[in-house]
Amino acid sequence: MPLHLLHSLIKLFLVPLSLTLGTALAYANVDFGVGMTSAMGGRQVPSLSAAYRGAQWEFTGFATGVQNEFYFHSAYGLNGYRVWKSGLLLNGQVLSGFGLGAVYSTRGFMDTGATTEDTKADVALGPALEMLWFFAGPVYLRLEALYGLRDLGAHLTLNAQDFVHLSLGLSL
Repeated sequence: MPLHLLHSLIKLFLVPLSLTLGTALAYANVDFGVGMTSAMGGRQVPSLSAAYRGAQWEFTGFATGVQNEFYFHSAYGLNGYRVWKSGLLLNGQVLSGFGLGAVYSTRGFMDTGATTEDTKADVALGPALEMLWFFAGPVYLRLEALYGLRDLGAHLTLNAQDFVHLSLGLSL
């Protein structure tokens, strides 16, 4: 995902949010990071992440993707958390969060000699957890996990998709 597109997406969500929440957002932090995510069918793939955090809430998102001449796979995640301070770990503040999240994934495959591409998209929604450790001032390590619930058949067979995202970033 190009950086200007990520910047546009962040502005798309943050501008309406800032107009509705007013002065509470004046004390919010913006985080940017790079990391790895398992949103690609369990394979660890590099990703870009961003977060917008207030005193007791946080919104996080990530984008990742791979592509070659026969295959592409992109995934995007958005989570909302209620956060609280959990204490210190090696003199670094730890924040924990619980909330809801969503992951949208699209992929396509073109078989050798085929003229059309076989594509598929998935959406997973569910409860999300996070741990955020500021180990060097504004530099943090964030671990997020989403228990993605999909269709009713998956619920009945106790089948769900876990999405884990680990990122190293900077809080501004």
